[in-house]
Amino acid sequence: MEDPELGPSAYVVLGLTLQHGEITPYELKQRIATSVGYFWSYSHPQIYAVARKLAAAGYLDERQEETGRRRKVYQATESGRDAFRTWVNSSSDNMTELRDLAILKLYFGKFANASAIRALAAQQVELHKARLETYAAIPQTRSLDEFALKTVDLGVRFEQVISQFWQDVEKEFS
Repeated sequence: MEDPELGPSAYVVLGLTLQHGEITPYELKQRIATSVGYFWSYSHPQIYAVARKLAAAGYLDERQEETGRRRKVYQATESGRDAFRTWVNSSSDNMTELRDLAILKLYFGKFANASAIRALAAQQVELHKARLETYAAIPQTRSLDEFALKTVDLGVRFEQVISQFWQDVEKEFS
């Protein structure tokens, strides 16, 4: 059973802390951007607040560097490890959320002109092709475990499908 006090944002921080050991909020921000940030949006100020909350609840140890920038450094406690293991081993009945401004605009496309829809579609094709290239390069540039590689595989497949979708929209309104 997952801790009702912890939400997905807390589990992101706990998981990355477990993966990387001692970590600063800035390093968490960097890790999120190059890993779960591809499929889980996370605001940067939220990182600091969540880390403080987890430390106050005893899920993370917090220490401040003695010299230099005197950054806070976090490390998972045994309670944090246990909470994360409980969460990661539980099932999820949540469906994938799709929040996409371009799709929202397409939904209301009857109020737009065909050239605007074509331009929207063309732009989306380019954006999704660029993201597809990013995903395709990840296994060649980083060492990932089989589970992280599965998420990259899903990203590649998603970008292939969505790129094709926008290509079809662009053709349909040409």
